Amino acid sequence: MATTNSNDAASALADAKRKARDAVKARLRAMRTETMQEESRAVAALVLASPPFRSAHSVGLYATCARLREVDSWPLIDVALEQGKRVYLPLVLDRSSRMAMLHVPLGRRDLCSGAPPFGIAEPRSRRYLLAAARGGAGGGEDDKDDEQLVEGPELRANALPEEEEAEDGRPPPPTPAPLDLLLVPGLAFDREGRRLGRGGGYYDRAIAELRRLRPDNPPLLVALAFRAQVLEGEQQQRQGAAATASLLVPADEATDARVDVLATPDGLVACSARGREALL
Repeated sequence: MATTNSNDAASALADAKRKARDAVKARLRAMRTETMQEESRAVAALVLASPPFRSAHSVGLYATCARLREVDSWPLIDVALEQGKRVYLPLVLDRSSRMAMLHVPLGRRDLCSGAPPFGIAEPRSRRYLLAAARGGAGGGEDDKDDEQLVEGPELRANALPEEEEAEDGRPPPPTPAPLDLLLVPGLAFDREGRRLGRGGGYYDRAIAELRRLRPDNPPLLVALAFRAQVLEGEQQQRQGAAATASLLVPADEATDARVDVLATPDGLVACSARGREALL
């Protein structure tokens, strides 16, 4: 009986997520280009002026994909680099929800067009990833740690600039991404920090790994959203608990990571105690 109830709950959650994704995708398709640009500028201005961004030394971002109709992250990337921050962008490793965050000291010059169907820009150099996948050049005990980049911990970053190498010519060993701040995309959000992605699970798995690696000081999570992506904004117009619950972003509290701050064109919303503290 317990298994049946669990399966029913999982099926109901999957159905709720599908409906929410369809609804928000329709909203995004209805947005005019000018509106998206205007709202992106408003979100960027708020984030750039925020205490978490100003104080961060290392920032994880995403490369905006026009086809996905996301808040434009490029101004944030450019300013972060201008201010001397270490900037990290994601590289998808496989279809098993694994990605790496790579340091891109040269910004756009470090990127290339990614894999289809969306061709999302990604860090150009896979040298240390390829070396890790091949077991490295030495074949010794140290190589086992490199292999873990692909087979083990999912969120890794090259700790040294690309031109720096060990004496044996191998790329530097990867280390956990030392992020102070992680700005994330998504499809739908609510003001309690729930985030609904596009179904791949990449960010949920990456965030879980970051929290595991740095449990005492994980990066602050900030989601960037258009007004059309904030589902909970409508619940004030509805009556009744059932109607309110249906408008929250459907989420599995065990695996779907919540964000600390939601950045919308209308302001920054603290979604957690840590988010409230960070915005002071």
